[in-house]
Amino acid sequence: MKNHQAFTCPFCGAPYTEIIPSGTVQIKCSYCKSTVLVPPQLDGDVQRCLNHPEALCAGICNDCGKSFCGDCLFITEYLEYGQRTKGYLYICKDCMKERRLQEKKLFTASMVKNKMSELKERAKRLKSSMTTEEVEELFRRIRNRSSHYSVDPYTNIEYWRSNPNDLLKKYMKLNMSRKDAIFKIAEELWFEIKPGILLSSTMKDALSALEKEQERIRLDKIRKKKEELANDPNYLHEQLLRHYSIISTQPRRFLEYKIENLRKKGLTKEEAIKRLAVKEKIIEKGLLDAKPEAQKQSEPEKESGEIES
Repeated sequence: MKNHQAFTCPFCGAPYTEIIPSGTVQIKCSYCKSTVLVPPQLDGDVQRCLNHPEALCAGICNDCGKSFCGDCLFITEYLEYGQRTKGYLYICKDCMKERRLQEKKLFTASMVKNKMSELKERAKRLKSSMTTEEVEELFRRIRNRSSHYSVDPYTNIEYWRSNPNDLLKKYMKLNMSRKDAIFKIAEELWFEIKPGILLSSTMKDALSALEKEQERIRLDKIRKKKEELANDPNYLHEQLLRHYSIISTQPRRFLEYKIENLRKKGLTKEEAIKRLAVKEKIIEKGLLDAKPEAQKQSEPEKESGEIES
């Protein structure tokens, strides 16, 4: 670039003073971390907003990578694991809609239908495996219900339910076995044969089960990510520098001093970094003992007769 000029970020207003090589299309603001297009006067390509052709592009969507003007980009905060300061993402309208759909945990009709069938099949298997003692215990719990009202799971309307003993006599007169009669009563009264398991599953039960599954998957991903980061010395070193930059004017020198003191005690550099990360509460101590998922899968399983040291 012939002339050394500076321009301000269209999002945060901070000046960008570093030299921009000729032909560079986009740069990253060192303050708000947004991706900004290089202005035409600084040899950048002239790009126009996809939604407003009359407007010049101000930045790029972090999700889809397309260029938009300042009126078409939404700002959202994010906080990565181990960081104490928030960053910002710039998202276009379409990508923001997609993010909100994912946050609402929407499920298709087929997913709900399949989950209802799965819940009914699970209840059927549990029903066939219950012993006579377990069935009698179920009937005892049904009789001990304090209220004689039940709530219809479809309409949420309360209705007066019959006495369980009267229902049992009624169904046994219809040549039903005592066990089948008790299951029939549990199904009519929407009584759980086991915690969380109904003989007749509703759409509400299926949605609840799908949400729990999705939450388990999300938490599992977070756990795996934490284990991976906890065993990455480079990441921990970077986070320690961030932390010490708040309390020291020379964070790198301060960190190296602490690492060197721990190495004098017999620790390796990686062990020293991990110990400091635990001390400064950047990671949890228990994560240091957890092996990453890839490492677990690569290790051969121990034979049953092998004696552990």
